[in-house]
Amino acid sequence: MEKIPLIVLSMRSSPRLPILLKTLSKLNLKCKIFYGLTGKNKEEIKKVYSIYERQKVVNRTGREMGFNEIGSQYTVLRVLKYCVKKKYKNVIIMNDDCHPSKLFKEWVKKGIFFKGNKIIGFQCFPPGFLKKEYSKFLNDKIKLHESKTHLFNTGCNQLTLGFIKKFLKITDGKIIGNGDYPFDFRKYGITMLQTLPFLVYPNDRGISFLAADRNKLEKLSFKNFRKLLYRIFGLKFINTIFNFLRIPYYILFIPFLLRKNKNLDYYIEYYFEKYFYKLINPIFNLYIDIQDIYILKSSYPSDLKKFAKYRVFDN
Repeated sequence: MEKIPLIVLSMRSSPRLPILLKTLSKLNLKCKIFYGLTGKNKEEIKKVYSIYERQKVVNRTGREMGFNEIGSQYTVLRVLKYCVKKKYKNVIIMNDDCHPSKLFKEWVKKGIFFKGNKIIGFQCFPPGFLKKEYSKFLNDKIKLHESKTHLFNTGCNQLTLGFIKKFLKITDGKIIGNGDYPFDFRKYGITMLQTLPFLVYPNDRGISFLAADRNKLEKLSFKNFRKLLYRIFGLKFINTIFNFLRIPYYILFIPFLLRKNKNLDYYIEYYFEKYFYKLINPIFNLYIDIQDIYILKSSYPSDLKKFAKYRVFDN
């Protein structure tokens, strides 16, 4: 049985890494660590920005990326090129904020391989939708669903060599967009899959190297107002109202018409499709809504059930 290499992305100063390594040791899982660049000197900054295609990023997402965002993608591309060099048929790439389950260990130890151009996510956030059809693994303990829409699942993924080569070819080994992801997979014949239950869960313990960048680049006035409403009226009530308002806002292309989002393909992939299905799915019940399942205990293995609780996700 062929082993699936496990690669962890981290920073040398990250306080989360020792916690993850301790967890992996308990699960008897070995990993290789790739450290990101801190940008503390000109040489590191030059390296990171040398593969940053600023105009392509802005054209796609409508905004700049901060250094830590760019640096994160720089590390990912280093890892992908390393995997091609090593000819890994499948590889798992994990961020250091992941909390892996015992069921994740079973998956890795079993050596579940895939062919073609596939990316398998072990956890994802709303909004997004999955197809109801699934394949079974590990004696029916895991169901694997294909995504219907774009998914936010960059924390821990299994990648096929076909996916990696296609990713590097499309991006030309450059940073051309945000990390999740820089192009629409479906247009290039890439299949995105998702495990249920989730086999890992991100637990950053309040430490984020990317949040500071995003706070500088995005307007915080609305986020701060929303936090105030959350404190007064509660998370679930306010977010239900916001979700209700988001449906007409996005399916009527209002942000696109107001030029907040200028790339039509990106807008459709990230916003329109998700809220269109959110509108019709309660009527036709065609797909699985990530918003509905991420709070269910059945969506988590026994050792991750503590994460089955209501949260708010920025989108």
